[in-house]
Amino acid sequence: MDSENLDKISSDFINEATAHEEKGNLVLVYNEYNRMVRNLSGYTNLDSIARKVRSIENNKSYIRQLKIIKHNIRLEQQLQKFYYKKLEKNFLNQKNFDWWSKEINTIKLSLDDPTSEKAKMSKRLLANVGGYAYDLANTVESKYATFYYDICILINPNYPQAYFKQIANYSKNNDKLWIYGGIHDSGQSTRIFSSDDGIIWMEETETTPFIQYQSLKFTVLGDKIFRIAGYTSEIDDLSLERNVYSSINGLSWDLETENHGFETKYSFQVQSLNGILYSIEPYPDPDIDGIGTRTSMDGTN
Repeated sequence: MDSENLDKISSDFINEATAHEEKGNLVLVYNEYNRMVRNLSGYTNLDSIARKVRSIENNKSYIRQLKIIKHNIRLEQQLQKFYYKKLEKNFLNQKNFDWWSKEINTIKLSLDDPTSEKAKMSKRLLANVGGYAYDLANTVESKYATFYYDICILINPNYPQAYFKQIANYSKNNDKLWIYGGIHDSGQSTRIFSSDDGIIWMEETETTPFIQYQSLKFTVLGDKIFRIAGYTSEIDDLSLERNVYSSINGLSWDLETENHGFETKYSFQVQSLNGILYSIEPYPDPDIDGIGTRTSMDGTN
């Protein structure tokens, strides 16, 4: 190695070590000087650098920082092992997704300071858990893979491959996306479309037993689609607008109840989460400022 290259490489090591020393990170200072000795001692005299390495090894701050790092490594290994085992067991119980949601969001809170050791550990944990969930999704039955793809999306919402895999998995289980009604040619449409991938849509020839195609409230609970409400401008309070229907295939519908039980006919929102339907409804009295909430385990009560 010529002297010019040797001087440049030596300078790079020393500059890196100095920058770490200014930040008080003696472990990284030690690593830089130690690498310098290992790589360059055959080309030049590095006795002064070797003495620095030995001095740092006896420094109390270095010893304390090294203990913290070793502790964090053990903790990371233990957490990763714990999460892996939990992933392997949890796909049979979809309700555990709520636990995962809280746990992952808690881990993400430590990412606020990306330079901290805890943030670096959390980032590695999330990447490893997400990768393992993705691998498991490709090894279990497709009906269980949904859980693992949901974990991947929860960890990294910007990872498109998980969404594509999830769509393909839904299609494999005969799941479809549906469009019922809408506005067409300035009038109310009763057409029905379905899609396996959200891109290619097919018009269905069947019709539904309900004729309301405006302000419809659809949601999915378990293996059923529920139509909770719709609008027809009927004056009677107990009108067909309050009928609740369910379907296991999107085309054949069963009447579950003639009255969904909400204060208003259709002025509410319904969403499904972890096997429970949640509804939010504004109070029908305009003088009352507030909302009411309700839950259902079966889509009927």
